Amino acid sequence: MPEAPSLFPDQIEMAAPPGRGLHGYYRRGDGGWIVVAATTPANRSHYEYKGFTHLPQYGEFKNGTSGGSPKEQDARGVAWNPADEPWRLILQKGGAKEFPVSQIIAYHWHVRPPYRDLEFPQLADVKIIDYQCPECDRGLFSSLNAARAAQQLKTHLTSKIDNAHTYTPTDLRELGKEWGLNFDSARMGKKPVAQKKEAAVA
Repeated sequence: MPEAPSLFPDQIEMAAPPGRGLHGYYRRGDGGWIVVAATTPANRSHYEYKGFTHLPQYGEFKNGTSGGSPKEQDARGVAWNPADEPWRLILQKGGAKEFPVSQIIAYHWHVRPPYRDLEFPQLADVKIIDYQCPECDRGLFSSLNAARAAQQLKTHLTSKIDNAHTYTPTDLRELGKEWGLNFDSARMGKKPVAQKKEAAVA
């Protein structure tokens, strides 16, 4: 696996680009995920109406085209293409704390952060369960809940994307014994089930 790029690369002189249509960062109302979206007054009003919170402290930029030449400057004045590295500016400006644990897990940043010089303080006391597919190096299934991570792995192993991913119930039970997993349980929560007591008969 190639090494992650540095969050603070060396400076390169560049001319400021002309243009319009700035983008920036927002926090979504449902779950708090951080997203990149347009920040023109009309667009900002639209996103805020939908429950997003604009995060102006992390800057604005022209989004550019993926694979194109860097035409923006990051927080240190280094040439930067936001279409290829959308999170560089917010992370350079101390915004790692803004990302909810669910987004960090979904992006697998708890395993491999997007930049070498980066830590997420919100992971300090969090236990994340990771299951790697035993048949390929594409599948990493992560969750705060062991049963949910196991169900993700089960779905992957029975997906039939190739001959190695055609697990039968017997195959899953054998792997479950080897790894100490219960693929048959659909219960995801940790709350105990309340038992209904029978009324005493007089």
